[in-house]
Amino acid sequence: WDAAQRCLVKHGELHNNMRMTWGKAFLQWTPDPETAIAWALELNHRYALDGCDPASYGGVLWCFGAFDGPKGAEGTPIIGKLRSRKTSKHSKQGSRYAGMIDNTQGYILPEVMS
Repeated sequence: WDAAQRCLVKHGELHNNMRMTWGKAFLQWTPDPETAIAWALELNHRYALDGCDPASYGGVLWCFGAFDGPKGAEGTPIIGKLRSRKTSKHSKQGSRYAGMIDNTQGYILPEVMS
């Protein structure tokens, strides 16, 4: 999750696969789904280059089941029937991703006025 957030802050974008892991992690840390969605949208709007774009909303809401059928076990706290995606399951992929993010230069903004 940390690598995905660093990528969002540094580059203003997330690969869709990483966005799923990033977005679903909020459900583990919040008391209810509404708070999880609010946190994910807040960070997405703040750091993503397309933050308030309709497609960006779709990418975040997909993490919370907007375009997915019920998959999880009934009665799971907070997550309900939402397909789970544990951050630990993607740790190997995440460490490669973190290396790629940390070894690249972020966007350099041009100097407009001296």
